[in-house]
Amino acid sequence: MLTNVHAGKMVEVAGMVGKNMCFSTYTTELIGYSEAAESTAPIWMLGSTNAIRAASKHEYENITKEFLQRF
Repeated sequence: MLTNVHAGKMVEVAGMVGKNMCFSTYTTELIGYSEAAESTAPIWMLGSTNAIRAASKHEYENITKEFLQRF
């Protein structure tokens, strides 16, 4: 879920650099990502509920796919 602040900031950035310059995919701030970083392990290797939830969203994979499509 995007917060109002995040959504507003994305609109602001798109207005400054141009909508086509911004990626349409993004990451959320799920706790599982922090747990993975703290454990120095890929998100999909952790078994906590938070990590499983974050991994199931495939956010970083989706950003990577968009990046590769653009370049």
